[in-house]
Amino acid sequence: IMCQGAAGEDAFCKMMITSLRLAKRSKRAATRVDALMQHLFTDPSLAKYRLSALRGIRLADSDVMLLALTMTGHTLAGCARSVIRKFYAKKIDGVAKSLDSMDFVTESLQTWAAAFLLLKDEKDDKMCLTSLAIFLAIAVDVTSPEGIPDRAIDTTCGTLASSILVRLAAACADPFRSVVGQLSAQSKTRLQTLLNFKPAQATAATPLKSLEIC
Repeated sequence: IMCQGAAGEDAFCKMMITSLRLAKRSKRAATRVDALMQHLFTDPSLAKYRLSALRGIRLADSDVMLLALTMTGHTLAGCARSVIRKFYAKKIDGVAKSLDSMDFVTESLQTWAAAFLLLKDEKDDKMCLTSLAIFLAIAVDVTSPEGIPDRAIDTTCGTLASSILVRLAAACADPFRSVVGQLSAQSKTRLQTLLNFKPAQATAATPLKSLEIC
């Protein structure tokens, strides 16, 4: 039913969450659910479900949310970054429509930040650092996209990304510093752009001085 794309959004999300819960109990089910989740975020025919599905994952029980992100992490990240590229390309070409939005990206930012905060005390958990790394990749793409002029940057999404970044860095300095330390010089420069996206946040950004992003 889910793969056919015939269900309503609410029904689809309920089936998805139920499937994820079953995947926790059975390896066989987990294999099938993994394939289903990959299909959801790659098949164009199911694109209409992606935003509500991601929101359902973010609002689900923490163990269900982490399972879904573990299964589809890089696929989800790729989907969000693709949305960003297409959004800015349309904006530059002057063909963006009022219906075009960055809603999937804002949900992605909040979801990966939530996952990182859940795992911040388990620094040896690979998913902890992966969650932060994916958040940073998406956030930097929002505020410092390559080849896109500043005037085209989505201010709402950029402000959200910057404000979440400051909170994560202040609340979880050690794992944050660990991920930032692995970035290239170019990525650190783009990260600094993200940090400074909203001038009013200059004071709040003080705790990040010791990270020496530049």
